[in-house]
Amino acid sequence: VDELKAEQLAKTQDPLALMKEEAGIQLKAEEYDLMAAAADLDEIKKVNANCILMANLQQASI
Repeated sequence: VDELKAEQLAKTQDPLALMKEEAGIQLKAEEYDLMAAAADLDEIKKVNANCILMANLQQASI
């Protein structure tokens, strides 16, 4: 507990260290958002491919 308090105190006395930590947190959040967007894009591509396949199958069965 004392180590945590000392670390927090050091950060308040060192604005650059605090800014670096906040930037790291922000970067992690942006990385997460990017990974989530990539997963969404993959899902959209799969749905589009399935729609095209179904349309082609319907057209072939006419």
